[in-house]
Amino acid sequence: MISGFDSNKKLCTVCNERPSYGYSYGAFVCNACKNFFRRIHIYKSPLITPIKPCLTGGRCKIMKKCRDCRNRRCLKMGMTPTSHELPEVLDLPKIISKSKSDKEYSNTIQFLKELDRQRTKTFLTRLSMEDLSFDDLITSNSFNLIQRTTNFKPDFYDWATIDQITAIRFMKRFPFFEDLGTQEKKFFIQSSYVQFIILCNAMRTINLKSAEAIYPDNVDVFPVEMKKFYEFCPTKLNRIRCYLVHKLRELRLTPEEFLLLSAILICNPTPMIYTKPNELKIAASRDLYGRTLQKYCETQHQPPIRMLDLMSIIFVIYQTFRDFAEVWTVYHVANPDLELKKLFSDFLLLSMQNK
Repeated sequence: MISGFDSNKKLCTVCNERPSYGYSYGAFVCNACKNFFRRIHIYKSPLITPIKPCLTGGRCKIMKKCRDCRNRRCLKMGMTPTSHELPEVLDLPKIISKSKSDKEYSNTIQFLKELDRQRTKTFLTRLSMEDLSFDDLITSNSFNLIQRTTNFKPDFYDWATIDQITAIRFMKRFPFFEDLGTQEKKFFIQSSYVQFIILCNAMRTINLKSAEAIYPDNVDVFPVEMKKFYEFCPTKLNRIRCYLVHKLRELRLTPEEFLLLSAILICNPTPMIYTKPNELKIAASRDLYGRTLQKYCETQHQPPIRMLDLMSIIFVIYQTFRDFAEVWTVYHVANPDLELKKLFSDFLLLSMQNK
């Protein structure tokens, strides 16, 4: 467990009543909810009374009064048993051989680096001239991307289109993706691809040495007409452009940390959406990336609080996402006849649904 979290600012993500004590089993929770999850999923004591189905069908508001709803909430928040938190009474191997551990660490980072190399290369050199939809990006593995010439100057819509294509391609190359059902694949992508794009844009901005989020050639991350709409109240747009960039710069996020944090963000094994085998595969992948990130921090001689600092980035990403969804929603409501290509219409719809 990662301790030292600022409990004055964040409540437990399960009960939403007590201060969060730290990051345990995949979520920021209080001690009571951490121990509840441990009793149910880790120790599995035969003395514990089996959980009875909720009498309200899972709609309880006070988690501590209903064990079924509390357990559902734990799983929904992403809590999963991880190998380093399992008790010794389970008789699991205590030590993974150093050679196996080192190989896993090296292979994991190299795998993500190669995915990101391909994503970046396509992003910087290709254009899409098709009117693609979100479903097209999920179901098809090949798109008609043309080589971008040096004299062509992409605008916001060009950059944003290839940004979405390359982000979704990146996510589809995780090893478990082909095992997912059609609806599972769609949910897997739509649940985090906007957040992943937000993180990619912020990291790219750091590399471009800009103080606010931009695309290459100083192209803004908002279209011209939207900037004009918000010209008398630019605070929201500026917050979206700057908040996450400032956080990454403050923490001096490394490329390896960026990739591993991206993988943790993407691999969210939401229960009741995936089949149990697929949920476990996604959870195992997230645990792998979490272990690798922790080991990376150790090899870089970072203090223990570094992991907590890195996980705090995810909160900033989701706050930026909420702000992003809000400004687009307001803009869309004020311009109901807005004509957009399919991908941007789907993008806007998903942003509003996930807000």
